[in-house]
Amino acid sequence: MKTFFVTILTAATFSTFALMAYGAQLDVLESPHTDEISWIDIDGDNNADALTDGILILRSMFGIDSTALVSGALSTGATYSDPSDITYRISLLGDRLDIDGDGQIDALTDGLLILRYLFGLTGFSLTDSAITPCVVDCEDRRSSAEIESYLEALSTREPLKINAISDTMRININGLDVLTLETNRLTSLTYSIGGEDANYFLFNSSGKLTFKEPHNFKLKKLIDFL
Repeated sequence: MKTFFVTILTAATFSTFALMAYGAQLDVLESPHTDEISWIDIDGDNNADALTDGILILRSMFGIDSTALVSGALSTGATYSDPSDITYRISLLGDRLDIDGDGQIDALTDGLLILRYLFGLTGFSLTDSAITPCVVDCEDRRSSAEIESYLEALSTREPLKINAISDTMRININGLDVLTLETNRLTSLTYSIGGEDANYFLFNSSGKLTFKEPHNFKLKKLIDFL
């Protein structure tokens, strides 16, 4: 969960109401979602591991499915354990599993590279006998160094990022819109707002924060979320 604080200043047409300040605690909670996967955490335990995710990917590349796919290859903290869910999540990675960039996804090259990397092998030990010689159309082939960098990115989940928000924001005195949060995730996020005055606001599933109705600052000059 990512929590941050925003202080909002109202830009009023009357100086009496100008710069009325209040603080907001906004929480963004990320939950697992089967329709988007950005890294090789196949079982959804928030960790890329050789004995679980690496084995699952390798077995899948060998055509193994059903119970045999997942048997003994799931972590105790796995979010996904059903073979169909595991197969689906691997399929979502698509061409990203073409580790060496030769245009094919192969267990004895790409699968082996993934497994070795997750076991901590780097350099020559990572790529030895796991890269086939390139004869034609080699412009997309990755070098050994590029393969290692590619695997590093594929086995690490990019942290949740929120669009830059100024510590102080201004809204119109009769306006409804306060702010909209933008993130680097395709997954569904849960947004919440806390404090005794939270009922003045709506925080929708797209991360947009608005007043429920134009706020009367004559009656309520200080709004407290904390």
